[in-house]
Amino acid sequence: MLTGAVSRKLHGGAYSQDLDLTLAPPNNAAVECRKDGPTKVMVYFSKAVIPGTVTLSSGTVTDITPGPSSLVSIGMTGVSDNTCLTIALNDFADALGNDLAGDNEIHIMVLQGDVDANRLVNIMDLSAVKAQLFQTVT
Repeated sequence: MLTGAVSRKLHGGAYSQDLDLTLAPPNNAAVECRKDGPTKVMVYFSKAVIPGTVTLSSGTVTDITPGPSSLVSIGMTGVSDNTCLTIALNDFADALGNDLAGDNEIHIMVLQGDVDANRLVNIMDLSAVKAQLFQTVT
């Protein structure tokens, strides 16, 4: 069973930061506001899985890498801005060959610059970014 997901981005070559992705329907999808949209999505399962195929509603899958235990990393490129990205997990199974139970899709609202996640890019986003200039990275 799919239990969670994060969008992971490397920032300036120094560190990676995760954005929690809700496993909610598209109208409640988490907002990925960072440049170039999601490039790596880490997907967590209730137990170890054997990856199948992944399809995207926008962009291209670059790699599917099983991680330790119940983690699978999905690399992607070319995701369109200002869209709701759907990541469909197809033919994923557990070690015994049982198909993935429950939801098999992750939805992400891709909107570069929407730092307050209200699905609008406006002066409020600019103000939020400005307030963080020259601050310690948190």
